[in-house]
Amino acid sequence: PVTLLTGATALTFAAARSGVLTPNNSALHTLRQRSTRRLLEGTHGLTDAARRVLTELKAPKLLSRKRMYLAIVEAPWDARTRNFAWNMAAGVMPCGKGIKGSDTSLCPVCATQTQPPLDSVAHFAHCPCLQALREWFASVWAQMGWCGTPDFAHFMICGHAPLCGDHVAATAVRGALIGTAHTVRNAVILDGAASAPPPIAVRRTAAHLLRHAILLDFQCAFASDSGGAKPSKWRPRTAAAFATRWAKLCTRVNGLPDFHELIGAPRDTSP
Repeated sequence: PVTLLTGATALTFAAARSGVLTPNNSALHTLRQRSTRRLLEGTHGLTDAARRVLTELKAPKLLSRKRMYLAIVEAPWDARTRNFAWNMAAGVMPCGKGIKGSDTSLCPVCATQTQPPLDSVAHFAHCPCLQALREWFASVWAQMGWCGTPDFAHFMICGHAPLCGDHVAATAVRGALIGTAHTVRNAVILDGAASAPPPIAVRRTAAHLLRHAILLDFQCAFASDSGGAKPSKWRPRTAAAFATRWAKLCTRVNGLPDFHELIGAPRDTSP
């Protein structure tokens, strides 16, 4: 059974887990409770919005839909990331005229093209505004030594990827992608920008989010005071477990974490 929290209880729970308030002062706020339960339990058909997203993404037929939605709720992400992940997967991310103050259904980034595409969850995952994020993701996946490179949209929105050997690490990478995508989306639709943030800013945001996730693991594995991040199924209990998970991106040097250049702060080499 799935337990859903609403009202003040949901607000308190989300704030306690993330340290920030969630949009609209509730967790998983956009859908009605009945629709949310329908997706999480998988006992009824998909909502029209969720089915539209999977159709436009050409999601793999072997994808476990119930597991896709449960994975978002269970992931150790902050409430901001979890809500945005849910909105994309459930097909309720504001798009086109659904964006407050927008009078067009076209993608705001691609509006100057000869035949601009409609704004949608599926298009957002393939939009030029996320090109730098897609390239960063491919580089991180290769650096980790995981087989193949999954389709970016399928991985970020649906969590679908080849077996990589460490589901927890892949979840951390996915969280960094979603958090960065949310930042880019806000920059485009809330700040009124006509284009996406510069690539260096996108890479810096993604690197920062992944560094933060790895640092929590590092604290659990090495530090006597983990700062609130306790060993669990999401956090390593030993130094060996940490090395097995993150040695390709982070090592311990003189007692401190030493991050790979992919998740270090990138330098702007432009003239």
